Amino acid sequence: MPKMELVDDPTSELSAERIREQLELLVQDHVFRSSKRSVEFLRYVVDQTLNGAADQIKERSIGIGVFGREPSYDTNLDHVVRTAAIELRKRLAIYYGDERHRSELRIALVPGSYIPRFTLPAQTASEPAELEIAPGAANVPMRARDADAGFEAAAPEIAGATLPVRKPRAGLRPYLSASFAAVAAFCILAYFWPRPRNAEDLFWAPILETSGPVLVAVGEAANGPPTASAAPQDTSPSLPVLH
Repeated sequence: MPKMELVDDPTSELSAERIREQLELLVQDHVFRSSKRSVEFLRYVVDQTLNGAADQIKERSIGIGVFGREPSYDTNLDHVVRTAAIELRKRLAIYYGDERHRSELRIALVPGSYIPRFTLPAQTASEPAELEIAPGAANVPMRARDADAGFEAAAPEIAGATLPVRKPRAGLRPYLSASFAAVAAFCILAYFWPRPRNAEDLFWAPILETSGPVLVAVGEAANGPPTASAAPQDTSPSLPVLH
C-alpha cells in the first residue's frame, strides 16, 4: 500500500487547497471541538503529508511534535500516540457517518500507519467504508475495522446497554430434562446396587442392621463383657453385645 494517496495537481479536484479546506471543516465541527489532541493530531499528520514529509510520520515523531514528549521517550511504555490515533479514527468515523458530510472529501488514516489518506466522495461511495457508524451516535465509541496493526482497538461501550443472552430453544427442554432424569436414576441405582458382603460387612452387620440401641464393649473385662442395666419396669429385649 502506498504511503500517501494524494494527487497534488492544481487541475485536479483533489488539490492541497481543497484538502486544507476540508481539514478546517473537520476541526470546526462539534465532533472535534471537544478534543484538542485529536485536532492537533489531525493537523500535524495532514500538514506533514502536504509538505512532502509523509515518510517522517512515525509514532515517535508524533509523540514529540504533538504531545511534547522527549526525543528519547519509550513508546512501549507511553501509548499516548496509539490511544490518540484510536480516538481520532473514531471521531473521523462519527463525522463522516453523518449524512450531511457524506458528499465531502474524505480524510482517513491509512491502515497500519498514521499517514492520512484523501479520497473523493465518488471514490468513497464505490469502496467499502473504513469505519461504519450509525448516524447520530456521537457519544458512542466505535471499533475500527482497519485499526492500526498491533494497536488495541476501542471496544464498543454503550451506556446502559446490555448484551442479549441466548436462551435454550424450547424444543430442547424435554430432551435436557430426560437426560438429567436418566443421569439421576443411574446415580441412585449405582449407590443402592447390591454388592457381595465381605468379612468387614459381616463384622459390622449386628450393629448396622439393628434398629434399636447397641452396646459396644472395647477391651477385656475380668468378669466377662458388661451388660446394660435395665430399669425394673423395662421389658424391652436385651441389647445386642458385640464381642
